[in-house]
Amino acid sequence: MNRANKCLEWLVPAVLALALAACGGSDEAPTAAAPSVIVTGSATGVLSDAAVGGVSYTTSSGVTGTTAADGSYKFNPGDTVTFKLGALTLGTATATGIITPMELSGGSAVKLQNLLVLLQSLDPDGTPPTASTSPPGRRLRCWPA
Repeated sequence: MNRANKCLEWLVPAVLALALAACGGSDEAPTAAAPSVIVTGSATGVLSDAAVGGVSYTTSSGVTGTTAADGSYKFNPGDTVTFKLGALTLGTATATGIITPMELSGGSAVKLQNLLVLLQSLDPDGTPPTASTSPPGRRLRCWPA
């Protein structure tokens, strides 16, 4: 074997080993993983036309539930929330401390009027500020949206 071939025998593996070693990462310090979203809901808001209890809700971070008798619901900051009565979607809004039919109507005067009529028709005694609510232990069944 000549000298050139012997040189290639050790040079090729050495170059490959160096090339592979150079592919192993960066000079930057490792970054911490982003914290995961807490699905339990760290903030509380109120669905209000008076208080609206018994309405199911789902937030963009996965928090779900039914509004309490005082209209309260749980969410995480930055969430959007969708409220429903059975299959009927009342509306979607940015989750905040207080959400009213105005926010749920999305700027539509017709939808606002329909929401107000619907919520007031659920008021047990017809006098504000009594909470609009579905009967305890029973969810309202509405027509498909």
